[in-house]
Amino acid sequence: RGGIGDGAEGSYYGDLFTEPPADTPFLSGEGDENDDDDRPDYAGRVADADYDSEFLLLLEARVPGGEPFGLRSGTGGDARWTGWREIALPFERYDWGELEPELVGEDELVCTSLWTYEAYPDDESLDWTPKRATVTVVGENGESVGSFAVE
Repeated sequence: RGGIGDGAEGSYYGDLFTEPPADTPFLSGEGDENDDDDRPDYAGRVADADYDSEFLLLLEARVPGGEPFGLRSGTGGDARWTGWREIALPFERYDWGELEPELVGEDELVCTSLWTYEAYPDDESLDWTPKRATVTVVGENGESVGSFAVE
């Protein structure tokens, strides 16, 4: 499926999962030849999601090695529907702090996260899911850093 590692342009990449994917997501998990106990099993989370009540957003950010940052959800407001099948998902950059020793000195890093959104918390079936999301990223001081569409 794409991703920043596949030569994508720009600083951000996203993938919206509203149903089980026909193909395996590009992220690997358990059994990977580079298996690392500290790395989350994103592929497993996508495969095991309850798509009747939730959807997932895979989010990647190209990060300068000298100024590493992560992304956290909801700090710029809550997710909200903006159209019949469109949703706005706000994120905020935050300082990673100290890097792991093996990452120090890298010119560029990729921050990868997988977010689960519960569409109907009252055990109701999901009648429809978003087909498109607009992800907005703000800096630590609230300034706009970027916005991009995800399908």
